[in-house]
Amino acid sequence: MRPGWYTLAAVLLSSLTTGVIALAISLYALAEIRRQVCVVVVAQDDVYRETGASTPAGHRLAAALRSVRGDLDCPPS
Repeated sequence: MRPGWYTLAAVLLSSLTTGVIALAISLYALAEIRRQVCVVVVAQDDVYRETGASTPAGHRLAAALRSVRGDLDCPPS
């Protein structure tokens, strides 16, 4: 029979390993989602920068896209 400290250490190590793996997967998924959202935001923002908005709603949308693009740190096109 193994000592109690061995069992406790094995459970703690297993839990820590599982937590680290879950964190790594979550961070990877977040980065991938952010990259995909940036593609869409940059495409829309570039169109508004080229053509300009013609309505008040379009101006608000263009301002929101610029803000989101900055908040997400999307790369310049």
